[in-house]
Amino acid sequence: THARTPHRTPAPHTAFRAEESELELERKMREKEAVISSKNEEIANMKNKMEDMAQEFGGMLKETLDKMRERIELSNSGGFDADSGVPIQRQMEEFNWSAQAEAKS
Repeated sequence: THARTPHRTPAPHTAFRAEESELELERKMREKEAVISSKNEEIANMKNKMEDMAQEFGGMLKETLDKMRERIELSNSGGFDADSGVPIQRQMEEFNWSAQAEAKS
């Protein structure tokens, strides 16, 4: 038959090492969580900055469009086509409507 070996309790230094390893693991996990938290905060800040930049860019585009529209109107000096007597802006709108009507049919 098999002789049973008596159950041995771990030596005190082994128990100390296990506890030390567990504490080290907890410390490393806290450090990793702190790094993750820091990176998430950095990502949130960058997203806010990107949104601000997108709004600023949108404003710049609108300003450019307004200036271009203003210059076109000024360059038309009166805004009438000499042949038809219809304002150019109106011609453009009519062209846009007819292009949309053709696209639908």
